[in-house]
Amino acid sequence: MDDSINSTNALSLNESQDEKRPLWKKDNPPRQKALLESFRSCCRCTYEAISERRALFLVFLSCFFYAFRNLAAKVITRTVDPIEIAVFERTTMMICTIPVILYKRYSMKVSREVATILVAIGVINCLSMIFVILSFKLINVGDANAIVASKSVFVGILGWILLREVPTLLDYSAGVACIIGIVFLSKPTIIFNPNALTHDDNLYGVLAAVGGTIFTTIAAILKRLLGLREVQPQIAIFYFSMVSSFTSCILCTIFQRWTWPESTKIQLFLVGSGFLGYLANVCILFALWTEKTFHVTIIGSSTVIVVFFLQYVILHVPPDAYSIAGSSFVLASTIAITMRKTEAPNQVS
Repeated sequence: MDDSINSTNALSLNESQDEKRPLWKKDNPPRQKALLESFRSCCRCTYEAISERRALFLVFLSCFFYAFRNLAAKVITRTVDPIEIAVFERTTMMICTIPVILYKRYSMKVSREVATILVAIGVINCLSMIFVILSFKLINVGDANAIVASKSVFVGILGWILLREVPTLLDYSAGVACIIGIVFLSKPTIIFNPNALTHDDNLYGVLAAVGGTIFTTIAAILKRLLGLREVQPQIAIFYFSMVSSFTSCILCTIFQRWTWPESTKIQLFLVGSGFLGYLANVCILFALWTEKTFHVTIIGSSTVIVVFFLQYVILHVPPDAYSIAGSSFVLASTIAITMRKTEAPNQVS
């Protein structure tokens, strides 16, 4: 009798211990084992795929960082001036790099040529950010972001104006498509509603976005030069963020824009936008080390789609037909011009 009781207790104890075991340590039937094995192989393949094209994964991740940062900037512009936002964001980015630099013990020494490029990036980035955030204040985030995504087209335009490069038929087509897209996004009343007596706030916002795009284009070219010189991304972000913060402080003092937001929510948004901008810049700089500019630009263009989606989900602002059409024209011109710039070196070789 005692033996049967003991055996029953031992059986129940084994069952309770078996229930507490993790799923992968249980004596599973063959079907469950097969499912677990397929799940493991799927996770392993995903990890290997991400490891092989880690740079492209970082670019895709930066799209979400930029999208959330742009939406945060849109919320902040209701109470804080764009120049002051630039001060907070660039200072936050600079502070974020300090723990990593100290932990990794990176050398802060850079050559004179690299220092010149970093200073130029800092000043241009400051101006670019102020114009772009001003456009966020005047028009929808998705429309402004679509214009900023056309920087590849502006590279060709600047090369034609400054370097006297001879444009091809594809360059002309991409330029026309980009201009059509910008017109759709700006929706000027003289074209779309001639009888309206309202001011063209959309047009002013688009002009600010175009100005920011031109500065962003120059900054992107300079960042590519840094990538070719293999400057550590944390060092690069620290220096050009410091220069941008200093430049923004000077502009804030000149235009007397110094204020301090009393709302804790706005303060958190300011710090959060700076942190997201830091993460996005780290991802982009790491990607430019190992990947072609073509791949980085194409995947980076998906920021437009992400911003439109998040703008609808978070801010409840659906894109209209003009915004969708304009963004499509801008994205098409960006992809076309980037493909040409990638194929050109292959034809020469």
